[in-house]
This record gives sequence, C-alpha cells and structure tokens, in this order.
Amino acid sequence: MSAAPASAPQETSRLLDTGYRPYDGPRAGVAGAVASLVRYSVGRGLGVGRPLGGKVPIGLVLLVAYLPALALVGVAVIAGDVLQQTLVESVRDYYQLITTAVVAFAALVVPELFCTDKRTGMLGRYLATPLTRWTYLLAKAVALVVLLALVALGPPLLLLLGLAGTGDAVPPVAELLDVLWRILLATPLLALPVAAVGAAASSLTSRRVVATAVIAVLLLVGGAVSAVLVGTGSWPVVQLVDVVAVAFEAPARLLGADSALSTVPLWQVGAAWLAWVAVPTTVVVTSYATTKVSR
Repeated sequence: MSAAPASAPQETSRLLDTGYRPYDGPRAGVAGAVASLVRYSVGRGLGVGRPLGGKVPIGLVLLVAYLPALALVGVAVIAGDVLQQTLVESVRDYYQLITTAVVAFAALVVPELFCTDKRTGMLGRYLATPLTRWTYLLAKAVALVVLLALVALGPPLLLLLGLAGTGDAVPPVAELLDVLWRILLATPLLALPVAAVGAAASSLTSRRVVATAVIAVLLLVGGAVSAVLVGTGSWPVVQLVDVVAVAFEAPARLLGADSALSTVPLWQVGAAWLAWVAVPTTVVVTSYATTKVSR
C-alpha cells in the first residue's frame, strides 16, 4: 500500500519588505499637530469614518436644527413676511426650537471626541507626538466648539441672513448688525456650559455609551429637579441647578425673551454659569493630569 503524496503548501501571503524609513515630509510642529487633531476630531464628530449607525443620529440632529430655519426662509421667500415678526423676534424664538438639538448633539458627539481615544489606545499614540496632555485637550476643546457652533450658531445665522434678504423691505443695516452681535455673543455663552458638562462626563470613562447616558442625565434631570422644586414653592434661584436653563438664559436675555430664570437676578445667573463651566473643566483637567498613558 503506497502512501498518499503530500500536498504542496499553499502560498497565502508574502512579506516583501521590512524596515523603517525616516520621515522626510514637512514638520509643522505643535501647531500643526493641534490643527491636524482638530480637523480629525471635527470629522469624527460629524461621523466621518464611522459606520452608518454612527452617522444617522448626528445627521438627524443636524436636520432638526437646520430644517425649521430653511422652512421659515422658504416661506418668507414664497409668501412674504407672514409671521409679522422683527428679525430679533424671529431669531429669539428659534433658540427655543434648537434647545433639544443642542442637548442631543452634545450627548452624541462629545463622548466620540474623548472616549474613543482612550478605549482604542490612540491617546497614548497622540502623546507620543509633539502633543502634550494640555495641547491634546486644547485641540479637543477647539473641535468641540466648532461642532457645537454648527448647531447653536449656524441655524440662527442662516435664519437671520435668510430673512434679511427676503420680504417686502430689507431691514436697515443697523438692525441686522444689532441682531448679529447678540447671536455671536449668545452662542459661546450657551455652548460652553453644555460642552464643559459633556467633556467632564466623557473624561471619566472610556465607554462612549456610558458617557452619553451620563451627559443625557446631567443635562435633562436638572430640568426635572428644577420643576419639582419650583412646584413645591421653593425659591426661583433653585432653577440654577438646571444647566440647560442656565445655558439658554444668555440668548433669552440678549434677545429679550421670557424664560424660566427671568425673575432670577443677573448676578446669580452669572455665578451659576461660571460654576457650570469651572467645575466640569476642573474635572476634565484633573482626570487627564492623573490618567496613566502608555506611549
């Protein structure tokens, strides 16, 4: 009985070259590294490079933020100024529409910026470059401001410019500029507390789902607690536990709208705003200062 011939080994892959090559491209230094990380983080926050399940929620939030502005401008183009509102009144009312969009966008995007780098080990690789912990956080903060501006600044600006170019009469330049500076000041005042709370929650975990849940709780439960306390006859100042109400008080006061905090003195609202920015920022800085990273 003869033995069966041994089958020839099948070639599945070949190693063609090994070794390291020196980098001979442009060297942009720390500024270039920060700019590169900002660009990547903004793209990642918008869903670039993520599966469809990561793109759809962000797209829906942006649709919710921009669609009403596009619809209002379209109605103004077709039917004229049917709302019979001034520019400042139209923009003021729009900030109330985008509250949910800003909160949802923060809960979805902020964890993607911070948690993913820790979970995948990219944080250590970033810190092996000219980036330090603080320039890394600077890049993330800039990316976060850019992303939140897409939701908090873009739609009101679109509405303002769209309505200013339509209707029976073009508004005076002075009125347009008056509304414009109020929007430009209100947006960072609105975005900073929301961004700080989101960054603090994301800095304490590498799990994106956990961070999203914590951000949603922090941003939404404050309103419920505030409503309960006010319903029991407590002082109006207790509403300052609601970070969303504190954040949206800036556009309300700058544009002359009624709000839940209208009866609270401005200095108390300002102190609460500072606390909602300073405390979460301290949490972020402390967390990254003590995090052990393998480069």
